[in-house]
Amino acid sequence: MIKNIVFDMGQVLVSYVGNLVCQIYIEDEQERKDVSTSVFASPEWILLDMGVMPEEEALKKMQERLDTERKREQAEWCFWHWHEYNMKPKEGMEELVRWLKSMGYGIYLCSNASVRLLKCYKEVIPAIDCFDGMAVSWAIGSFPNVQLVNSMLDAAVSKLWEGEHPILHSDRGGHYRRPGWIQRMETAGLQRSMPAKGCSPDNAACEGFFGQLKNEMFYGISWEGVTLRQFIPILDSYLQWYDRKRVKQSLGWRSSLDFRCCQGLAC
Repeated sequence: MIKNIVFDMGQVLVSYVGNLVCQIYIEDEQERKDVSTSVFASPEWILLDMGVMPEEEALKKMQERLDTERKREQAEWCFWHWHEYNMKPKEGMEELVRWLKSMGYGIYLCSNASVRLLKCYKEVIPAIDCFDGMAVSWAIGSFPNVQLVNSMLDAAVSKLWEGEHPILHSDRGGHYRRPGWIQRMETAGLQRSMPAKGCSPDNAACEGFFGQLKNEMFYGISWEGVTLRQFIPILDSYLQWYDRKRVKQSLGWRSSLDFRCCQGLAC
């Protein structure tokens, strides 16, 4: 019985036209062709998609192939603004995602994506509120170890519905390749997912969550004199609040838990 639906992003949830920004921004046909080829049909663009080349280095190499300063300026503008033009929600997908969510399916998004998506994902990904960003489980310690990651996985598995077998995405840390972790994944029927080497944007959702956590509960506060034993319950309290009380505009000003309760997926 199917319980979960996993969506890719490019050309599934989102329509992508690689050089649309050039078509809109550059009037001269030859300049448009040269800039488009130099940027969006370049080996650097492929390396950027793989996450193995910094953006500044890629842009510099793209510009070096162009023969006028005007084209180099156009290439720079298109490079830094492509995400505002090249992606848009695919017709009909918002209705489909919302219908599947209303029918009780688990909805997941699994895709490599540029870090630019963090700036425009609300406008680009249809029915983004159906991907509610809830922190499913966590374990807190002073450093990562086998016990920490395994207990976190055990807690997450305990919350799954009968017959639910989602994809679990992690980074390439050694803890996620140890026999104990793999055995737990196989026993629970979970599918393992890891990013390609050097492809940090694959982890953008989790890294964005960590950044949000630090901005909201860590930075701007003096922790002088606070011991680890005192800090752990403070962090745990924040995570409980994040799931249960922190409202999100994308969820209709509801918390992740309230949203899932309204969908019949929790409570």
